[in-house]
Amino acid sequence: MKEYILSFIIAYLIGSFISAYLIGKIFFKKDIREYGSRNTGATNALRVFGKKVAIITLFFDLFKAVLSLYFIDSIFGNQIATYIAAIGVVIGHNFPIYFSFKGGKGIASSAGVLLYFNRYVFLLCLLTFLLVVVLSRMVSLGSIISSFLAPVYGYLLTKDLNFTLTLFILAILAILRHKKNIIRILNHSENKLSLGGKS
Repeated sequence: MKEYILSFIIAYLIGSFISAYLIGKIFFKKDIREYGSRNTGATNALRVFGKKVAIITLFFDLFKAVLSLYFIDSIFGNQIATYIAAIGVVIGHNFPIYFSFKGGKGIASSAGVLLYFNRYVFLLCLLTFLLVVVLSRMVSLGSIISSFLAPVYGYLLTKDLNFTLTLFILAILAILRHKKNIIRILNHSENKLSLGGKS
């Protein structure tokens, strides 16, 4: 039990480092949470700071999940502890202790979890996300649908109930964080991705 608690805490603290906030403050003297959708994820970073910052944000949000799981796996060598860490790192990203618990929606960090555990599930979710975004031009809808299908893909490809349960919890977190987006999608007022914008 002790290693499970430690796994969650360590991963949560790693997940609480918010790259978009740090980049915005250091290089632009702006708090990303005061602009655009006020979210700290890559999509809002694209709107506020441009493509380069969005790509960097996406990479670091994904990388910190992979790093935390690798770290926990190396210390404890316990798969359940690593699954718990997966939940911890995403919750850390969503509700970061260092930044007044105001974080992102956990999509890139959840993608990092998928990449660490099973690259085939990761690729299926990525393809689903890209297909939905291309057809709808809504990043939020792509995130919601790929999150919803992640535990389905996970179970079909691995038959691992613990892995599936972990993905199910991450899917619930992602969908809850997209509550306002879901309302706007239903009202046909959700923002659509522009092919233009900053570089």
